[in-house]
Amino acid sequence: MDDFRSQLRSKRRGAELTQEELGKLVGVSKAAISQFEKGTISPQPEVLHKLEETLDTKFTLTEKLNDHTLQSKAEGDYIPMYNAPAAASGVEIYNDTQSGKVIGYMSFPGITKGSFALPVYGNSMNPTLVNGCWTVLRPIENKNAIIWGEVYYIEWENYRMYKRLLLADNEDEVILWSDNQEEKINGRPIHSPILIKKVEIFKLCLVTDIYKKPNH
Repeated sequence: MDDFRSQLRSKRRGAELTQEELGKLVGVSKAAISQFEKGTISPQPEVLHKLEETLDTKFTLTEKLNDHTLQSKAEGDYIPMYNAPAAASGVEIYNDTQSGKVIGYMSFPGITKGSFALPVYGNSMNPTLVNGCWTVLRPIENKNAIIWGEVYYIEWENYRMYKRLLLADNEDEVILWSDNQEEKINGRPIHSPILIKKVEIFKLCLVTDIYKKPNH
């Protein structure tokens, strides 16, 4: 993405446009243009096309993150990246994961049909999942197919969060475990285990891949 963001910045300045002016021409905010130029997010395919038309150029948008590739277009075996915002700062509670905007697409070997990518907010799963990293999620339809000890994205009641699922004493229950046991108040971990009934779970996704954006 280094090439893309530098190309975008160079072409915009060459056209004597501010970020706000370019944003208005392609139908996005000034903040979005700023994020494109910083490499924080990738433009959606239709936005990329408008940028190319407006700046009379052709961009190549391919970004390597660890061993994976992010693409600006949904062609071939790609999964969508949703920027689902956290409902409260520092807490892993999400809006409907797939009701938000698709901000890009990801491609790598072994993609499972129906998978999607979601960012991590909060620190209850440190060091496994750090704030700002991305996860690839594979929906799990059968709750009896849970792989105990693995990390899942789970929705239950009004909560949506990442947790490690542990086997409870009763087979109809599950323990939601937070990996971050370092943060404590009065000697007790802030992120205590949560015990819920399996029937309370209405969405379950296995975290199949985790990656962080490299520092530039």
